[in-house]
Amino acid sequence: MISIIIPLFNDGWNLKNLLEDLNNQTFKDFRAIFIDDGSTDNTKALFDSMKGKILFRYKYFRTQNSGQAAARFFGYKHIESGTRFVTFVDGDDRIKNDYVRSLVENLMLYEADLSIVNYELIENNKVHIIHPTLDTVRILTEDLPLEWISEKNFKGFLWGKMFKVELFDSLNWHTEMRFLEDVALINQIIPRVSKAVYSSIPQYRYIQRRKSSVRVDVASEEWMNVIDVLDSMHSLINDKNVERAFTARCVRTLRGLFERSSLNTLKRDSNQISKAVCLMKYENKTNLDLDIFDYFFYKYAKSNLMKLLIAKTRKSAVFIKHKLKR
Repeated sequence: MISIIIPLFNDGWNLKNLLEDLNNQTFKDFRAIFIDDGSTDNTKALFDSMKGKILFRYKYFRTQNSGQAAARFFGYKHIESGTRFVTFVDGDDRIKNDYVRSLVENLMLYEADLSIVNYELIENNKVHIIHPTLDTVRILTEDLPLEWISEKNFKGFLWGKMFKVELFDSLNWHTEMRFLEDVALINQIIPRVSKAVYSSIPQYRYIQRRKSSVRVDVASEEWMNVIDVLDSMHSLINDKNVERAFTARCVRTLRGLFERSSLNTLKRDSNQISKAVCLMKYENKTNLDLDIFDYFFYKYAKSNLMKLLIAKTRKSAVFIKHKLKR
C-alpha cells in the first residue's frame, strides 16, 4: 500500500486538474490523504462536487490553518496500518500519469529506501525540464550526501520522492517552520538511507505562481531557523567534495533569503538578520568570506539599509568570533 499526502490551501483553481491526474495514474494501489489547511476559497465545495468522479481511495481532512509542514505531519499521522511507502504532492502542482508507478517500481526493482524522479518547472505556462539528461537511472549510496547537498540532480522538496515509511519514525517534522521545512526533514532522513535511486525522466510538474508559498516574505524567526537547518546539513559532510558543496549551498540559501525578504523586513529585523548571517558562517564552520555576504547584500537590495546591515554583520562577526575563541 502507498500513501500520497497532499496538503491543500486555497488550491481550488488547480484541484480539478490534480484529481484528474490522480484518477489517471497507471499504478492504482494507493490511498490519497488530503489535508485542507483552512482554505478560504472554494477548495472544500469543489472537492465535494467532485466526489462522484474520484476513482481512487482517499481521505479528506479539514484543519485549522497551521502551515504546510503541520498539514503534512497531520497526513502522516493518518497513514493506514500496513502502508509500505509514502510520497507527497502539493495541492498547487500536477503529476504525470506514471508518477506513482515510476517511483514505486524503482524502489522495488533496485531494493532502495528512497526513490526520486525528475520534474518539470512550469512558469508562465512555459515548461522547463530542470535537469535535461538522457533517460537514465542512477543508484546513489555513498555519494548520496553529495547529491543531496549539491542539489546536482534533485532539489530539497518532499514531492517528487517516495520513501519507505519507516524512514519517518521519530523524526522532528518542524511543524512551526514555513521555510526550508522540507530540507530540515530530509536532512534527518538522508543518514537513514542505505540506497537511493534517481530517474531523470520528469514525472512531477512543479507549477510556479507569483503568489505561491515560495514567494512569501521571510519572517524574522526564519532567519534563525535556517541556522539549525544548515547545522543539521553540516553533520552529513563526509569528505572535501561534500564540504565544498555545503559552502555553495549556504551561499544559495543566503541568496534565497534575501530574494524573499522585503526591505521592510530587513529594516525591522536588521539586528537579528546580521547575527543569523554570521552564525551561518561560524556555527556551520563554512569557509564563507564576508566579502561574499557583501556581494549578496548589495546585489539583492537597492537601499542604503544594506550598508547598515553590512556594518552590523561585521560587528556581529567580530563578537561571535571572539566568543568562539574563549
